[in-house]
Amino acid sequence: NGHGTCDTSTGDCSVATPLMVNNEANSVTIRALEVGGWAYAKISLDRTRNFVLEMVDVGLASSDPKLMLNPATGGGTHGLPTLSNYRFTDWFDWYYDCADLHYIRGTMTAGTYYVGVTNDVNRATSPLSANLTFRTANTANIPCLLDCNGHGTCDTSTGDCVCDDGWAGAIVNAPDTCTFEIRELTLDAPLHSSAAGGALRIGAWDYYVLEVQPHQAHARTLFVSFESHSP
Repeated sequence: NGHGTCDTSTGDCSVATPLMVNNEANSVTIRALEVGGWAYAKISLDRTRNFVLEMVDVGLASSDPKLMLNPATGGGTHGLPTLSNYRFTDWFDWYYDCADLHYIRGTMTAGTYYVGVTNDVNRATSPLSANLTFRTANTANIPCLLDCNGHGTCDTSTGDCVCDDGWAGAIVNAPDTCTFEIRELTLDAPLHSSAAGGALRIGAWDYYVLEVQPHQAHARTLFVSFESHSP
């Protein structure tokens, strides 16, 4: 493919670097990854670290990313993840496709690791666009997903976010990320989705709070109507 050297004794390609190089606490973007395609990143650590590797799907819901992580083995790019060769994966998030956030969290020893992202050939029907971020902390601390999205404080003893007032973010099977705003409801007044364009993405939430005054509570009945304009 013009990006390596052929080892004619084995028929294998020797590649100097992967497609993308991702250093500690850095981010890379994936754009228009075709169905069945792969994108790779390389991580090098000089000591044992706790980590969170997160990928946020920002493209169409009909793409279907799978995130994998594998230690390098030998020289060249041996150890690149494949569908059958990986150490860590976001299996739950991928299998149930329950949110735009895919993540792997754990502990990595010193060494080189490869990240693999594929737009699943059996489930995706459109190209993938996503943002990939790698966060680390020393072994006494745990980094938080999305760095609490700017609306909370990371409790590094647990890796959970303590969200600011008015924010929450309990994504399925994931720690809080403080991603979603809690909006106030007013009795007898309609309120539209806070999502961009009024469209709530798969796995995302709209949250609302309603203060009921004592003089409104005597009937003990609350009726909330919901009207969907989805296809």
